[in-house]
This record gives sequence, C-alpha cells and structure tokens, in this order.
Amino acid sequence: MDDKFKKMIFLNSKKTKSIMLGADFTLPLELIIPVQKSIKLNGRSTCLRLEKIYWMILKDIAQKEQKSITKLLSNIEMEICTKVGGVKNFSGLVRVACIVHVFEHQVTSHWVNTMPLYTSRR
Repeated sequence: MDDKFKKMIFLNSKKTKSIMLGADFTLPLELIIPVQKSIKLNGRSTCLRLEKIYWMILKDIAQKEQKSITKLLSNIEMEICTKVGGVKNFSGLVRVACIVHVFEHQVTSHWVNTMPLYTSRR
C-alpha cells in the first residue's frame, strides 16, 4: 500500500504538482508523501514514518537548536516519558509538536495563543 500510494502521488504529481485547498491555499503534493526513517531514540533503534513536510519542520527545529534530528526526537521522547510516562503514538506526538512549532513561529493570531493546552515559551 505504501509504494502504491507513493506511485499514485508521483504519477498524479507529474500532471498536477499541487492542489487548491482554498481560495488562496495551495498544497504541494510532494509534501504529503510518507517517508520512513530508521532512528535511535535514547539508544533504542526504531523506525519513524512521517510525511515529508514533518521531516522538513523537524530539520528546521533541529538546525535552530543546533542538534541532529535524532537528538531532537530523543529529547522529545525523554521529556514526554518524564512528564507523563510516555505516549502510545509517538509519530502523532511528533506531528503535533511540529504544528505547535509552526504556530509559535509563523502565526500571531490571538486565537492561537488562547487555545487550550497551548503554552507559549515567549
């Protein structure tokens, strides 16, 4: 299914490089292709599968914090284990962390800063 999905996106992206999701919002199709990477989280080998856009965001965060993506993800896992004892869906946690990062650094709307569970480090 994964390869089939990638082929479908690739074949369709030859014809269409993006899709319109709103009057002024375009989604480049290459960003939704799933990418699986083998990583070591705190000494434990595992695979993490995220869409390309999330790997791009993680790369940006890691560069800003001057560490590798693996070290960044290890820190996220260690923090969540310390605070709440872990999480069942680590990839979901990573996606949410990426979205919060984008909101904190790109969006200044009032509603973002007043969302439940939103914490600002500013």
